[in-house]
Parts: sequence; structure tokens; C-alpha cells
Amino acid sequence: MERAALHGNFGRGHQKDRHQKRAGWQLYQRLPPGHPEAGEKRIRNGEIAFINEYGAPGRGIEARPAIMAATAKNEQKTVDAGERVYHAYLGGKNL
Repeated sequence: MERAALHGNFGRGHQKDRHQKRAGWQLYQRLPPGHPEAGEKRIRNGEIAFINEYGAPGRGIEARPAIMAATAKNEQKTVDAGERVYHAYLGGKNL
């Protein structure tokens, strides 16, 4: 008699199964999209951020510049915070 063990998320978007036999058990494992064994390229967060920032006209994705806007809006606050940390470090070293 063969038993089945189910592992992984069986929700939407899963595309490929991996089947293995181990010690009398049949193992079925669903692989999510982007998994190296599913044969798909994994997209990194930096790539997604770049596409969101500058758009991809060939794919019909418009630019949504959030990073540049946030950087410009908070530039002086960031410089001031960096100076405070730097001067506190120098003060701790008696320099």
C-alpha cells in the first residue's frame, strides 16, 4: 500500500509538480512560479523597483517615480541625520 504526502502551497499560480518516491511514500511537491526547478527566471526586488521607477514602454508599464520623489523630498533630512551620527562618532573619540 502506497501513501501520499503532500507538501507546499497548493494555491493559485503554481505551475509545476515534482514527484519523488521515498521509502514507500509518494511525495508530491508544488513549485511556485520563479522557483529554479520550475524552469522560470526569478525577478529580483531591485529589478521590480527599476521597472516601477522608470517604466517599461515595451510592456505597457508606465513610470511611477516613487524612489526619486522620496529621495528629493527627504534629501536634507538625510544629510542632517548623517552629520549628527558622524559628529557623535568623532565626539566619542575625542576628535
